[in-house]
Amino acid sequence: MGNCQPGGEIDMKLRHFGRAGWPVSEIGYGMWGMAGWSGSQDAESLASLQRAIDLGCNFFDTAWAYGDGHSEELPRQSAARKSF
Repeated sequence: MGNCQPGGEIDMKLRHFGRAGWPVSEIGYGMWGMAGWSGSQDAESLASLQRAIDLGCNFFDTAWAYGDGHSEELPRQSAARKSF
C-alpha cells in the first residue's frame, strides 16, 4: 500500500500492467456494490469514487452484470464532472 502523508493523504503506489506497461494503482476499487444491489445511492457512490480517484486509484473493477451496466456508468459520470 502507499505511504500515509500528513493530513491522512495516501501516496498511491503504481505497478506496470502487462506488456503495455500502463501505470495502474496497487489498490483497485471494486464497484459491484455501487449498482444499487446494496441499497447504494448514486450521490454517495460518486463521492466515494471521487475520493478514491483523489487518492490515486485508477484501477476499477466494473462489469455489465453489476446492475445491468450501472457500475460502468458511474466512473464515466465521475470523469465527466472532473475538469482536467
